[in-house]
Amino acid sequence: MSELGKPYDASAAIFKQMLLITGIVSFCSLFFFNFFIEGFIITISVIIMPILFYWYEEVNPLKVGFMIALASPFFRMFTLLASHYTTEEAFGVIWPEIFFYMMYSILFNQLYVKRNRKLNDFVLAAFLSDFGSNIVEMALRMGTLEISFDIFRGLAVIALVRTAIIVVFVAIIKHFRTLIVREAHERHYHNLLLMTSNFWSEIYFMEKNISYIEALMAKAFKLYHKAEMGKADSEIVELALDVAKEVHEVKKDYIRVIQGLEAITEKRLYDLEMGIHEIVKVVMASTHNCYKKQMQAVHLIENVKSQTLIRYHFYMTSVIRNLVGNAIEAFDEGQSGYVRIEVYEDASLLNIEVSDNGKGIKQRDMPYVFNPGFSSKYAVDSGDVQRGVGLSVVKGLVENVFKGHICFNSKENQGTTFKIAIPLETLLDDLNAKQEEMMNQSIQ
Repeated sequence: MSELGKPYDASAAIFKQMLLITGIVSFCSLFFFNFFIEGFIITISVIIMPILFYWYEEVNPLKVGFMIALASPFFRMFTLLASHYTTEEAFGVIWPEIFFYMMYSILFNQLYVKRNRKLNDFVLAAFLSDFGSNIVEMALRMGTLEISFDIFRGLAVIALVRTAIIVVFVAIIKHFRTLIVREAHERHYHNLLLMTSNFWSEIYFMEKNISYIEALMAKAFKLYHKAEMGKADSEIVELALDVAKEVHEVKKDYIRVIQGLEAITEKRLYDLEMGIHEIVKVVMASTHNCYKKQMQAVHLIENVKSQTLIRYHFYMTSVIRNLVGNAIEAFDEGQSGYVRIEVYEDASLLNIEVSDNGKGIKQRDMPYVFNPGFSSKYAVDSGDVQRGVGLSVVKGLVENVFKGHICFNSKENQGTTFKIAIPLETLLDDLNAKQEEMMNQSIQ
């Protein structure tokens, strides 16, 4: 759908492109110099036209060529009439150009569009279309097919020079397109990675809660059995059984949600490794987008001295993203400061530090920072406490997924530093296991 809610009309869009090409080529045809005989001109429009054909791949060169054959000569006719040519004289000058553009479009369509659209086909089509169309125009202007060798050679040189210029521009276009596609793919991958890291963090948190739910369900069934064996009031026995059943349903709902999240998460992301330096780059870009208002006063500083590959990069993205987000939220609105991300290796550890010079953590809150549900942040207008599961998830991921250790130190009104240490051996083991798994799959 378009911005105005109307359905997208592909044919209308292509027609607009055809009109655009016709207008550009016709305008460029006004810049020329005479060659060989009066009326025969060398113009940059013959350079621009195939480049536009190459750029707008969906446009039919045959149709556009015929449009240009009508428009371009009459553009020139108006300039000739303004130069005190009579109508007959002006038409006598421009009518062979009609056949030039018609012949060019026919040759280009046959030599390029009808073939494989490869670059060598394009180069050949550009040269032969230019050369062949000039021969036709020259024959019409001279009124004979007996064209001298000098003219023949001159037209070949002109076509060769223009084709060389066209090839240079097309090479630039191909490079530009490659950059655009690469940037689009990187944006898509980064966005997908951020979304996936959110999903897998939620999956991890929910899987962790399932164990609590199972323990609660066991207690509920135990209560039911004791009530039944103790011949308690039938209403209490029934109520205990209902609690056990409802807890079991909650567990099943959790499992269904986890399966749904796993299903919509692209498995190919799970199978790739990503350098820690790339992960930090993604988090930095995401942070600038998510905290645009705070970023006006808070500066992000990165110092990454490691390129260690991370297999579970979606988890690592979630870890760093949560720590950086918490650090930024440690600043009051308008308060200036910095958030620093440092990554380095020592003999056996990958170390990640996220520090800030914000308001710090109160002494009384420090023992509870990693507790699920704990949060010191609340909305001033409503008093609602925020969810407070980020640091709990971070601790769980660091310790259970990466087999590492996380700690922090903080001073009120001075700032906070979170330190993560992950054994490099664990990361290497992950990669070795991945390679062995891929080898086994290839053997099978």
